[in-house]
Amino acid sequence: GRKLYIVRTSEGDAYLHADVPPVPIQIGKKMKLDPKDWPYLSWRWRVVVPPEGGDERYKEKNDSGAAIYVVFNRGWPKFRRHVIKYVWSSADLPKGEVLKGHYDPNMYVVVLRNARSPLNRWFSEKVNVFQDYKRIFRKDPPEIIGVALMTDADDTNSRAVADYDDIVFWKE
Repeated sequence: GRKLYIVRTSEGDAYLHADVPPVPIQIGKKMKLDPKDWPYLSWRWRVVVPPEGGDERYKEKNDSGAAIYVVFNRGWPKFRRHVIKYVWSSADLPKGEVLKGHYDPNMYVVVLRNARSPLNRWFSEKVNVFQDYKRIFRKDPPEIIGVALMTDADDTNSRAVADYDDIVFWKE
């Protein structure tokens, strides 16, 4: 079968390339980080082909050209977690808007880029996951237990293509 996420290189820089059909496939990394010590997350991304008609406000159109997930531990059982999903939306949503996730009651979506953001151009992002968690969940965040990414086009039955690079947690 065709690989949906592959490592590509350009001018000596390796990055993760996602070219996905209408199938939701997430890729991630388990970790243990204290967000008080590592509050910042930065990365570079670009959307080449956005999911046609994607709009995170509606469950039936809930596709994002690019998304980075930060997963926080809330204890046992495993499904007791909180998630912040940072998105490059295909819709014309205001940057900074926070939406409730459709498939997970413990997930919130934060719009960083939208339909007005130029396609096929790299953008650098830096977010304060500690402050974002406090603002969204109204308490100090627990341990970070994972980070993931997903380019998806299943709800719109379309195709999406995006690239990700330099995903790093920072102390300052």
